[in-house]
Amino acid sequence: MFLQDIPLNDVPDLDQIQKTNIVLRWRYIQKVHENLKQRFKREYLGFLRSSVIKREDKINEGDIVLIGTDDKKRLHWLLGRVLELFPGKDGIIRLVKLRTERGDMLRPIQRLHPLEVTSNQLRNL
Repeated sequence: MFLQDIPLNDVPDLDQIQKTNIVLRWRYIQKVHENLKQRFKREYLGFLRSSVIKREDKINEGDIVLIGTDDKKRLHWLLGRVLELFPGKDGIIRLVKLRTERGDMLRPIQRLHPLEVTSNQLRNL
């Protein structure tokens, strides 16, 4: 193909390929794969963990929340309205008093899942 200046993209002859080149290339690919796995675990999963810890959806009094339980599916979780917030010694909200159709109850804030509509948005309607 020298007349058209098109490079040849043929597969090299098997007799010309050396076994050491194949082994070295395979080890390099394995090393790159292992490095990518380690970076994924360290950087991306670490970022997800920190974003969960720094949760921005603050629960306020008057908000409607789902009350999570281990023994029921999410479809059957109770809805409740936040009546009162109880902070811990460090000032972070740890416990919440809720009103449900079954009465008032106390639940840890980790078990509460706020709905997308907050009490401020409900008042504006």
